[in-house]
Formats: sequence, structure tokens, C-alpha cells
Amino acid sequence: MSLQVTPTLSALTAASQAGAAAYTLYLMPDEACTARINTARQLFAGRYGTYNLPMQPPMLSLASFEAKEVMEDTLIRWLQRIAGQFQSFHLRLNNFGGIPPHTIYARVQDPTLLRALIGQLRRIDPYLNASSFKGLQSEQRFGIPVAAHIMHMVYDKAMQYFAMQELCIDFSVQQMILVREAHGLPSRQVQIFSLGPVWQAA
Repeated sequence: MSLQVTPTLSALTAASQAGAAAYTLYLMPDEACTARINTARQLFAGRYGTYNLPMQPPMLSLASFEAKEVMEDTLIRWLQRIAGQFQSFHLRLNNFGGIPPHTIYARVQDPTLLRALIGQLRRIDPYLNASSFKGLQSEQRFGIPVAAHIMHMVYDKAMQYFAMQELCIDFSVQQMILVREAHGLPSRQVQIFSLGPVWQAA
């Protein structure tokens, strides 16, 4: 699955044919991490041009699904409950990775907690399946896009360059964002979910 911030054209087409919308869950990094990713994007733009830069602010795509708008309220209640029961946690971005031949991203070093969160989010799958939709589709590579839709020749050069650049930054994951995009319409933020507090030892 792509690390793009917006759903793929094929996903949107399928959702439109089913009379549904594409939904994506994102994690938002803190200000320091956002600034570091924006610096990497500016570095890419200075060397290879701005046409490959994502339009949205830096966000980490976690998982996506399709559903009808009338299902939103129920899904929001489920997702709110799941998020509140999952402790806030820290992630580390460590250096840059690539998805040939189109995307360069800041790589999550250890996705264990992301996969654990996705495992809990799959509790919405029976509700989606009961309405004839597929279950949650999770990302296969976790990271924050630096550049996307890169031409093959540019990708090879850029990946060689960014592979030599060092990146190591931690950020706290405290919120999850649900974004909706229906075919032909601009994306819309549906809800922000707060993760539960970190348990303190007595």
C-alpha cells in the first residue's frame, strides 16, 4: 500500500462505485518532527523541484477503509473507544526509505506499536464486513512522505542522496486523525481521537 496522504485513485473509484467514501487514519507528529520533515522536503525541492512534494502537512498514514457516510457515527464511536483504550506512545523516525519508483519517506524504526494499534482497530472489521465492505487495510511500510509521485530517473538519484542523509527524531503519538475523501470532493477531517494516557506505576 502506498504511503500517500490521500487515497489512491483506484480506491476512490471503487468507493464511488460502491456509493461510499475512502477513509484514512493518520498519526500527526509534534512540531519538532514536523519541522524536520519540512526541512527534508525543502531539501528535496531545492535539488529536484517542488512538483513531487506532498501537498498536506507531514502525517503518518496508518490504515484505511471504505464505508458509507451513514456509518460514520457508529465508526466514530468505535474508533473513539479503541483510541481511548490504547496508551500514548513514542515513535522514532530513523533515516530515509523508499518505495520504488515513486516515494521517499522518513522511516519508522520500529513499527511494533503501530501494528499493535492496527490490531485493535481491526475491531471495526465485523461492522464493515456486515455492510459488504472489506476490513481495515493497513500500511505495509510505515513512515512520513518526503516526496511522492517521483519520476523513475529522479527517484534513483534522490534515493541515493537521501540514503546518505542522517535522520533520528522521536515524537509522542497522542492523537489519531480520521480523514474522509469521496470521489471528486476535497478531503475532509472527520474526527480527532485522543489516545489514552500512559499508565503510571503506583
